[in-house]
Amino acid sequence: MHGGDIYTEGILKGKELIDFSSNINPLGLPDSFKDNLQEALNWVQVYPDIQYRNLKRNLIDYLSFSLGYFYKEKVEKPNIKEENLVLGNGAVEIIDLAISNLKSISILVPSFVEYELCA
Repeated sequence: MHGGDIYTEGILKGKELIDFSSNINPLGLPDSFKDNLQEALNWVQVYPDIQYRNLKRNLIDYLSFSLGYFYKEKVEKPNIKEENLVLGNGAVEIIDLAISNLKSISILVPSFVEYELCA
């Protein structure tokens, strides 16, 4: 099952569990994230940019910083172009986009079940 059922195995049986089956932060939401959500509410009535331009620019800035940290020097202009970034609603959508145009596909098993479902 994708995403844990902590209610059946934990909460309803009086057990306290930490769910490692999905990307859940046991510490809760950081205050900075709550602040960002509050700010985002001001834009909820506006359709988002379907090309994600601002997000892509921010990702490139972040990757520039990360690459600089990795290489121990500032990376002014990484060789990353906005049109080469593919964004999606989770890994499964990206996997589906990546393999949907292939004529055939080979899958090693055991493997992530979504590879087969997308093939």
